[in-house]
Amino acid sequence: MPQSKIFPKRPAYKRWGSRLFYEPFVYCLFGLSYYDLQCGAKLFKHHVLQTIVTHLTVTQWAFDVELLYLCKKYNFFIKEIPTIWSDQAGSKLTLRAGLKMFGALFNVWKMHHGTIKT
Repeated sequence: MPQSKIFPKRPAYKRWGSRLFYEPFVYCLFGLSYYDLQCGAKLFKHHVLQTIVTHLTVTQWAFDVELLYLCKKYNFFIKEIPTIWSDQAGSKLTLRAGLKMFGALFNVWKMHHGTIKT
């Protein structure tokens, strides 16, 4: 979010790669449009997790998108708030991992498309 503070600042290629490829892909598959789809800071009410946890199918890079998608499918309210985030140095997201993530996102879409009744 514009008011968020991230330290250290993400490299330009990651910011633009996310904006040009990742975010449009996630929007096309899931209709999700948030400032940060993969921020590790998420808070939930207990009943929300009880409802969606049994439907989770991935544990790595696509986990956050699946979590948000399930919240959307079950009509749970999602509120984004600005945060102060201290990023870990030495990101593990490589080109190969990025390609696996796109594959995982597509698999999540196939797994859930039309299977959850709202």
